Amino acid sequence: MLCCAALFSLPACSDDDDGDGGSDINPPSEGLVSTDIPSLGWEGPAAPQNGIVTYRPQDAEDEGFYSAYYAFNFEGGVVKEAVFNIVCEEEAVARELQRRFSDGTWMEDDEEDEEYDPDYEDAAYAADASAKGYSLSAACLARLAAPVARVVKAQAAVAGRAADNSVMGLTCTQDGRIVYFKLDWFAGQNAEDVQYAMRTWDTGLNMDNLPDQPIFGEWNDATGVYTGTGIYGLPETQIQMTTAFDEAHLLTDYAAHFTLPNDGLAALVEEEVRSEASDYEQLGIQLEISRKGKVVSVSVLNVAQAKVSKEYIVKMIIAVDILMARPIYTDLF
Repeated sequence: MLCCAALFSLPACSDDDDGDGGSDINPPSEGLVSTDIPSLGWEGPAAPQNGIVTYRPQDAEDEGFYSAYYAFNFEGGVVKEAVFNIVCEEEAVARELQRRFSDGTWMEDDEEDEEYDPDYEDAAYAADASAKGYSLSAACLARLAAPVARVVKAQAAVAGRAADNSVMGLTCTQDGRIVYFKLDWFAGQNAEDVQYAMRTWDTGLNMDNLPDQPIFGEWNDATGVYTGTGIYGLPETQIQMTTAFDEAHLLTDYAAHFTLPNDGLAALVEEEVRSEASDYEQLGIQLEISRKGKVVSVSVLNVAQAKVSKEYIVKMIIAVDILMARPIYTDLF
């Protein structure tokens, strides 16, 4: 997790600084944005029907400047609205944080921090594949979306250092000592799925205990297509994975299509994916990489040789769905 101490080392805004704090024309329900810091973990009924529950990560940092937590408003047993709250020590600090997220300078003081740890570890995937009798190439094939996801995440951080934050499109609102982000993709989720996502983002993915289907996106078993929106919480983004299988339920076609907020970020992603292609070639995986405007596509040309089962691919898709739904900015807190 990146340290944000440097973010607040600059002189804070004075009390008479102008700024609308990113005013919200459709503010969350009363009580969802609160300065009350909840306990670690899930706080509230295990299966809430109505009302607000919270989740504070087990490794939540408290550097004296801020505390952060998720808050969910349930109605009829499902999420009506959700936010990620950052409670600052002082209102001036909250104004400075909101300004930095809005103008794109939120990452510039962390340039020398360690890079984002990938959500997908090669060793873990190789071990998982070995235990199931798959080759290393099959394991890497199954996690094809992972390097693209990491690139999106890393390049988004780089883009966040630009003076023009339009490349990211992130929006947040300041309300007193609080800066909050809306998490619209949680709407309609039940408590069980919300708690699973929170635990996974907090303590890691358990490949032996996955849901039966994606939580945030949709898997169409008849067409073999997965579609999800909101890559790492970035607006106007989408991931689509297309698959095909033979009569033995072995993978015959696989492609991943990533829609980015704009052509500029898509070009950065394309460049980085191409730089990784040689690593896959050494493992016997031949990639075809292309870009059309905001969409970056990666196809596997020799996918049938890996003999990857449908069951395994669907598990990987479910894993990608959960991990890629975590907002990029939550890594900072």
